[in-house]
Amino acid sequence: MVDPTIRAGRLLTGADFDVESVRKDKNGNLWFGEEFGPFLVKTDASGKVLRQEVAMPGVAAPENPYRGSTPANLGGSRGFEGMAINAAGDKLYTLLEGTVTGDPAKTLRISEFSVDSESYTGVSWKYLLEANGTNIGDMTAINDHEFLVIERNGATATGGGTPFKKIFRIDTHVVDAAGNVGKTEVVDLMNVADPHDLNRDGSASFTFPFVTIESVLVLDAHTLLVANDNNYPGTGGRDLGSDNTEFLKIHLDQALNVTAVPEPGSWALMLGGGALLATALRRRRSGHHAG
Repeated sequence: MVDPTIRAGRLLTGADFDVESVRKDKNGNLWFGEEFGPFLVKTDASGKVLRQEVAMPGVAAPENPYRGSTPANLGGSRGFEGMAINAAGDKLYTLLEGTVTGDPAKTLRISEFSVDSESYTGVSWKYLLEANGTNIGDMTAINDHEFLVIERNGATATGGGTPFKKIFRIDTHVVDAAGNVGKTEVVDLMNVADPHDLNRDGSASFTFPFVTIESVLVLDAHTLLVANDNNYPGTGGRDLGSDNTEFLKIHLDQALNVTAVPEPGSWALMLGGGALLATALRRRRSGHHAG
């Protein structure tokens, strides 16, 4: 239940939306992707909501308050985990975390959304999970037709099973007969080269075995920043204690074809804070950071 005083002041809380992604459009407004609808929520740069939330046509999660007696066709907490924006800032690309009922097994919908008309364009693609993959963690644009996607499963270093944590480059200009976008592995997060042993564990290979790896940023054509959500006070990523939030800076030998895209100004603060946090963690613990 949301306190009546909060409702009267039109302040939104986690009881209203489960926000998982955010992008800044060409006009400086923010679009948040969430999982209860799944909905898109438009705000100005200060976070003031500018219009009613936008539903995804034909898709409803169990928590969707408008579906009435219509059965949900998307699992709970399987909404817009990934969302990218093009270089012009006028097209959003939403990526569901779960498969819509009736869609081919292990496929996730990528849908194009027009910022100008504030509606879905009807253009869509399918993202096919790998055999060991169960979820996506984030999607970010490289250019107008290539994107990076984090794909993972629920295994960790302590919970049994084999952790699967990878970053793929997808290309919407390369689509197979079934409508699945082309995929190329860019990084295996369970086998990141660490020739200088930056985390001082005695190994030339670094692993990132967390359940919810949910952020990938393109810093430049050769550099990625990857971060996990520690689900505080969740445990079990690396050890049985509470997981840290870790920031991993990765150098790519093969350059990406990068076109600059607009990013929320708050992300600059996140990056600055991340650098401080990473430094603090390195001082407190003997490692965990490859860069």
